[in-house]
This record gives sequence, C-alpha cells and structure tokens, in this order.
Amino acid sequence: MQMMMQLQAIDDEEEELLLLIHRRERARQICQRWSVRPLNILRPAEGEFSSLVLQMRRVDPEKHFQYFQMSKNRFDHLVHRLGPFIKHQRVDGKHVVIKAPPNSGSDFFNYKGHHSIVLMAICDARYRFTMMDMGAYGRESDGGVFQDSQFGRDLLQGKLDLPPPAKLPGTGVIVPRVLVGDAAFPLHVNLMRPFPAEQIS
Repeated sequence: MQMMMQLQAIDDEEEELLLLIHRRERARQICQRWSVRPLNILRPAEGEFSSLVLQMRRVDPEKHFQYFQMSKNRFDHLVHRLGPFIKHQRVDGKHVVIKAPPNSGSDFFNYKGHHSIVLMAICDARYRFTMMDMGAYGRESDGGVFQDSQFGRDLLQGKLDLPPPAKLPGTGVIVPRVLVGDAAFPLHVNLMRPFPAEQIS
C-alpha cells in the first residue's frame, strides 16, 4: 500500500512538471506568435500592387490614369528611368495602446478613444527602421510629435547630414532628398506629403 502511494506521488509530481512545462511553452508561443505577420508575408502576391494596380492595368486603364494621374505606359517609363535610384524613406506615427498612468488626465487619451503613447518611426524602402522616437503623449498628432522630436527639429532646420540634392536620371533637374509622409506632416523641402485631394481637378 505504501509503495502504491509513493508511485502515485511520483506520478502526480511528473504530471505537475509536465503541465508546468506545457504552460510555459504555450505562454512563449502566445507572446511570440509570428516573426513576420502572415498579412505581410502575403503582400508580394496579394498586396495593393498585385490585387489592385495590376487589375487596373489589365482591365481599366481609365481607373489607372485616375489613380496615378498618368497612363500605364508613362508609369512604366517613369519606373524604368527612376527605379534604380529609388531609395525612399517613409515617416509615420503609430499609437501604442497603454494603461493610463495614474493622475495623467487626458494627456494619453487619443482621438481613437483609448490611451496610448506615440511611436514615430522612419523606415527605408526595404521596411528597415532607420529612426525611432517613442513616448509622446497619445493626444498629440503625428505632425506635432514629429516637429517636437529632435529628428524632426533637425530635419526642418536643415541640420541633418542628408545627401546633397541630385539630378533626376537623364535630365538636368536637380531635386532634394526627401522623406515621404502622410497629410499629418508639414510640407518641407526634405519632407513630401500627398497633394490635397480637394485641390486635384
């Protein structure tokens, strides 16, 4: 009888140990589900270019012209001439959801209806981060966070060590090096943003 109880105790300990190992492994898998999100893995085959642009080129040249403000032949010519020289960088801000710090009032409360801090980042054409600034209050806009960051101030004041302006290939037109941002960012000699849609005729 005593031997049966000892075997039962060993079995219980092994079971608890296996359960603990299983729980730790499961927690690790939940914390790190992906090294690359599945949505991004599918981008080459199912992203905007593959699913929208190629369809417009094949089926609806008029829509292609509306979308890019140029025909597909002109677009192809432009890509052929500029493609080897495209090394753009993109700037954007993202809200990182947080639990509101005690006594913080509305500083962290953003327009999306939750508390956050802002991650301002710049990525190159290969989706690699080249600059990050994190910690601005969630209530601040991307443009405001950018202008208040050291990087943003240095860019707007011309203090960054950017490559000099260069000629567009095959032309005499000299253009500055630029970051690409969305409508939240200020227009600047080294910062491009979309043309306001209401001004397009």
